[in-house]
Amino acid sequence: LDGDSRLAGQPLALTLQARADAAHLSLEGELRAAGNRLGTSALLARAGDGDDRVMLRLDAPALEQLAPMAELLGLGTVAGRATGETSAEGALRAWLDGSAAPQRPLTTRGRLSATGLRWAGLQLGTAEADWEATLPGAAANAALERAAVRARLDARALQLARWRVPRV
Repeated sequence: LDGDSRLAGQPLALTLQARADAAHLSLEGELRAAGNRLGTSALLARAGDGDDRVMLRLDAPALEQLAPMAELLGLGTVAGRATGETSAEGALRAWLDGSAAPQRPLTTRGRLSATGLRWAGLQLGTAEADWEATLPGAAANAALERAAVRARLDARALQLARWRVPRV
């Protein structure tokens, strides 16, 4: 999609590039909608238990500009600002599809920041979150019991439908 495309009257553009060689598939993409951006880059090993790398980036300074699209898609009202990025490295596909026990660990980390967020029944004054988790590779389901996780969330003025939480 190019910069002249529109959805619910709002500008929409999508770029996607893919390259492949004998060992890897590489993807780069970006979705731009009404002044907001979601980007991704991925390097996926052709072998299922390979060393995959995926990154997502969000820069959404004007979520309210997406309101016509969200309403058209039945997602309700949306407003506020959000930024963030997350990544995953390791045997991503083996962990996701569950077809074989991953032999390599999977590490994910990220951060998210939101201000004045409104979506459906959720309202949020501010939120900051970051995390890092490592799921060890193993031949047994006990791998999740050995997972290392660190996470932090600071949320203020959270309201879910009729419930209001001043601070989390």
